[in-house]
Amino acid sequence: MSAQAEQGAVAVVARDYYDAGINAAKLAVRVMHGENPATIPLEPLRKNRTIVNLQAARAVRLAIPEAVLKKADRVIDK
Repeated sequence: MSAQAEQGAVAVVARDYYDAGINAAKLAVRVMHGENPATIPLEPLRKNRTIVNLQAARAVRLAIPEAVLKKADRVIDK
């Protein structure tokens, strides 16, 4: 997800593959400890991550509100 912001997107709001990997690992541990996979409910990723690229925003003369920057999980400002 962060790759798009690092490559020039002004903002990215999405679920993160890193978080998906952590969740998958937790499920794998449960199965390795003997839990039946058929009884484990599927759980979607619930958290969206927001990344703002201020350099890209400046390039297109787009002002990002301070409230958005404060809520962002990451701000790129090279």
